[in-house]
Amino acid sequence: MTIKYSINELLVDIESLSDNFTCPICFELYYSNSSKKEVFQCRDGHLACKSCWSDSLLNKKECMICRTPVNSMNELSRNRFIENEFLKKKVYCPNSFFFIENLNVDESSSMSEPLIRDELNGCKEIITVEALEKHQVECQFRYQKCPFTGCDKILRLNQIAEHKIECKFSSKYCLHCDKEISGQLDAHTLVCPKVRIECTQSESCKKSFPREQLRQHIDQDCKFTIVNCKYCCINNESSHVDKTQFKRFELAEHYEKVNHSFEMDKVINNQQLELVECKNQIYQINNKYEKLLERLVKMEHQLSFDGASNRLSQLPRFKNSIIFATFSNHKLKRVNEGISTVPLDVGNNKFKLTLYPNGYDETNRGYISAYLYRVTVNEPTVKVSFTFVFNNQDSRKNKTYRIQEYTFNVGATSGWGYPKTLKTTEVDSANGWLTDEDKLVVGLRIQVLA
Repeated sequence: MTIKYSINELLVDIESLSDNFTCPICFELYYSNSSKKEVFQCRDGHLACKSCWSDSLLNKKECMICRTPVNSMNELSRNRFIENEFLKKKVYCPNSFFFIENLNVDESSSMSEPLIRDELNGCKEIITVEALEKHQVECQFRYQKCPFTGCDKILRLNQIAEHKIECKFSSKYCLHCDKEISGQLDAHTLVCPKVRIECTQSESCKKSFPREQLRQHIDQDCKFTIVNCKYCCINNESSHVDKTQFKRFELAEHYEKVNHSFEMDKVINNQQLELVECKNQIYQINNKYEKLLERLVKMEHQLSFDGASNRLSQLPRFKNSIIFATFSNHKLKRVNEGISTVPLDVGNNKFKLTLYPNGYDETNRGYISAYLYRVTVNEPTVKVSFTFVFNNQDSRKNKTYRIQEYTFNVGATSGWGYPKTLKTTEVDSANGWLTDEDKLVVGLRIQVLA
């Protein structure tokens, strides 16, 4: 059960907020009750929340403040600075207030009553807006209803355990599995998976654990469980072995006393044969894959596209793999220090792919930022879609990032992309992102749309 609140009621110092944190259209803070709002701005820097921009552009294709032409949301830029600055503001935990049921449950009510601080039993944490959602999930002062049927009390989480002991509705409630029982409690206790019991394998084993873990303990841990020697069972006719089954704690002594070299050689030979068979299967699968891929390419060329597809296929495009050599050295670059390709011709336009190995700015430090820039300044506005594919040596782990549509305006050398792709520290040959020659391979596809 959660307390209904507005972010204004939680702010420690609401007087310190400037107008920069309020949408000038709807006059609401750039934060809803449970998450931040996205803030967008026109090219002249006028801000508004995403919902206000979306509603406005349905009626007029212009900025609501300065009337600068804005054809779509794609022509706006995200102002993450304002968003992130608001997330740093200090707030009280919602569970520092009293839970008043008729005020906090009825969402349709138009009455707005102030929250009342619970100085004695409430949460004392003061946190940032960014940490608010996670803290509410973990907070030991959050409210819960008594789990016993018939009891309507609402208590804080840290009060529930004590209440269960004295609650008059608890006669059929199992405290071990934290569930209400329909039958006899004594009978349930004999089979309850959460009740602690001692190992049944041997009286010598004194370990105890929840009943549901008994089988795992016997099969994997109990030192009194009878187990097979994993080598003797391969050749039960071995004359030098008296028996092949032991208590688990006896195995170490058995391995030390008995020479298993013959059996171990047999295991190794079997594994080598299995390895050869696996390699053959992989080879056959790769051959089938190559043939299927070849057939797919042929079929794509033979397919007849509709008018829209034909027009798209006639527009300029670029598709190739970009190789960034000695990438391990580039991982040491500073934030906002990038590495770029040479200009890539796509029709009358030239583009370049730029990677920032340690982030485009401080908000994405530690991640590779990938951006596509237009380096042509004299060409008119162009709409494109583009895709980055970070290739892994295991192709199933490839990471694909796609921008469906972005407009590069006339005379601008703007760029767009993904501020967070791969984690920089994980980009190495061990994880498959770098080749043995320390190269990072990025597939790039650019399609001009209009």
